[in-house]
Amino acid sequence: MFNSKFFTAVIVLTFVALGATVTFQVLEMKEYNLFNTLQQRYFPSK
Repeated sequence: MFNSKFFTAVIVLTFVALGATVTFQVLEMKEYNLFNTLQQRYFPSK
């Protein structure tokens, strides 16, 4: 009924697109430095 190779390719392409999107967002968020802000808020240095 389903072509398993086609189904696998669709899943792989979906994960690749998701990874590219996350990578792009992380690169954009470097300017905002969100991780540093959260670290200072919840784990303040002495």
